Amino acid sequence: MDARKKCLDMGTDLPIIVSADQDSFLVNLIKSASTYTRLGAWIGLKRKADSKFYWIDGTPLEGHYSGWASGEPNNDKGREDCVHHFGKGVDLPKLGKVNDVPSELPGEKPKEAPVILCQKPL
Repeated sequence: MDARKKCLDMGTDLPIIVSADQDSFLVNLIKSASTYTRLGAWIGLKRKADSKFYWIDGTPLEGHYSGWASGEPNNDKGREDCVHHFGKGVDLPKLGKVNDVPSELPGEKPKEAPVILCQKPL
């Protein structure tokens, strides 16, 4: 929620990905950033109380484009409610794919956390 608040403070929001082309654009944008980590960037997708994923505009993910990494979402320990794009330093099959993680990343240093990538409204 901190990442989303930062975007909202700038009149933007976390990205919503509706196609493979948009996903590819986002991946290339993340790769070109000078400060990204293995956790890449936050995206505007969140698990709600019904255990389903929804984009920040309320659109359900089910039935729409998704770029999950193999084996994801896995909701490890039942607490992975936020989603990020993998970044550098991960196994090649995961690079550019999305993963569910806890909103609070225990043990992650701020410099290792996903970057905040904001999208302007169209």
